[in-house]
Amino acid sequence: MIIDEIATYLESAGYGTKGTDIFIDSFPETATNCIVVYTTGGFPPRTDFAHDNTTYQIMVRNYSYYNGLTKINNIKKLLHNKCILLEKNKTYIQASSDIAYLGKDEVNYHRFVINFSLKHRRL
Repeated sequence: MIIDEIATYLESAGYGTKGTDIFIDSFPETATNCIVVYTTGGFPPRTDFAHDNTTYQIMVRNYSYYNGLTKINNIKKLLHNKCILLEKNKTYIQASSDIAYLGKDEVNYHRFVINFSLKHRRL
């Protein structure tokens, strides 16, 4: 699953550990400073192309505004306009939005999000 490979890519780049501070589609209430990779709706399927366009969102949740913003900016630099190997296919990743600040959550952690689109060969 590509979303899992994105989380693994973030882990290999030193942004955390899957299941500890990098999560997929949800995070436990006990998670404090963490990254969550969410699947999103994507684009309409195109059967006339040999590739798929999928989308996902990364959220950074951090007690410190500065640390959270720094981390999501670094993730943007790591992923935007990159071609990486996911699911044994070259995958082109591009930010499809800029970073957005969502404010504080119910326990006063700052939340930042950015959306990405991926173009990869259909398996």
